[in-house]
Amino acid sequence: MYVLKAEGLCKSYQTSEGILNVLDHVCFQMKQGEKVAVVGPSGSGKTTFLHALCGIDKPDSGMIQIKDNILSEMSDDELSLFRRKHFGMIFQDFQLLESLNIRENILLPLILDGRDEGEQKRCLQQVASAVGIEKLLDKGITEISGGQKQRVAIARAFIHQPEIIFADEPTGNLDCKSTTDVINCMTKMSENFHTSELIVTHDLYVASFCDRVLLLENGNFTGEICREEKNFAKKVMTLMSV
Repeated sequence: MYVLKAEGLCKSYQTSEGILNVLDHVCFQMKQGEKVAVVGPSGSGKTTFLHALCGIDKPDSGMIQIKDNILSEMSDDELSLFRRKHFGMIFQDFQLLESLNIRENILLPLILDGRDEGEQKRCLQQVASAVGIEKLLDKGITEISGGQKQRVAIARAFIHQPEIIFADEPTGNLDCKSTTDVINCMTKMSENFHTSELIVTHDLYVASFCDRVLLLENGNFTGEICREEKNFAKKVMTLMSV
């Protein structure tokens, strides 16, 4: 079953040199529980593609469907509510609120959704335990490391058990050990909740954990590697060297 479908996505920007076509009739499908990495050179449109799929940015044309829901048919308010309920977001720069402690940052999606305190406590315990930050919940954001901040961001993204996680360079600011820890956390959480993940990355190691790796360049996908293929890791390395 496909949890996400996109057909004919186009997005362009006016520049000083004329029209820049970033997405050119891009089509994409993702199954429930699937992890997909999108790779490509800088400026290839990876983040634009992710932002279009999760409703942060509107494509010029094309269709995006999440299960039975068509994003283009929603009003701005409906889209905002849908995104909050069904999507989880993980960013390179964490996007945590320093005015809140770790517990409050993680609980924010449930608070905005009006969940009762008992449910909040149960969900918090589940995700904090899964990413190994139970002892950090009362600390401030400025008191923890970058790797710990990304664990907090992962816990916040998964706490309402979304259908899809959108991650934009989730390990871009981390060292090797923290990258391994974060990817292991994301893998564990997606398996626990049967959540689909779309990850934009330039990191070969991160891409190698996914079920599929897609190369985006010149406005469209020009390559794809599936985990079932022989020599998957080697093929991913070749794809990302393009």
